[in-house]
Amino acid sequence: VGPANAPITIVEFSDFQCPFCRIGAFIINSVLNHYPTQVRMVFRNYPLDSGCNRKMNRSMHPYACEAAKTTYCAHKQGKFQAVYENLFEHQASFAPGKIAELAKDAGAEPTALASCVASTEASTAVERDVEEGIQLDVASTPTFFINGRKVEGALPPAVWIRLIDKL
Repeated sequence: VGPANAPITIVEFSDFQCPFCRIGAFIINSVLNHYPTQVRMVFRNYPLDSGCNRKMNRSMHPYACEAAKTTYCAHKQGKFQAVYENLFEHQASFAPGKIAELAKDAGAEPTALASCVASTEASTAVERDVEEGIQLDVASTPTFFINGRKVEGALPPAVWIRLIDKL
């Protein structure tokens, strides 16, 4: 999200079922609005669920893997930002079938989305994000990297503005 040539890149490792990630998403959206041409955000899935994250020994967030695959597939349709925002906005309502419904409500085409979510491609894409997070020593969500500098947690907008202005 944001211009590809922005001087500041924030890479976000997040889990759609994590309450702190929800807060972090709203904060990052305000940062992007504050710096419309200077900042871009690159999202990476890091679901806290053993179903798609080998570092997890249990399922903390049972809908996180499905949400991760759904946003990957929404991105393929050009609907990433709308689905990302809708999933975080309605995080508390996750239930069987709800993530696909939320993606559809955000403009994703349901038949193509369902086919993609069930595909090996979507699973592989999520695994690739998780492996990148593991290599970067992501231990919790949300974890951000601002121009390569690690920032953990959902920091207030004022802190982000100070960091960005310093860079």
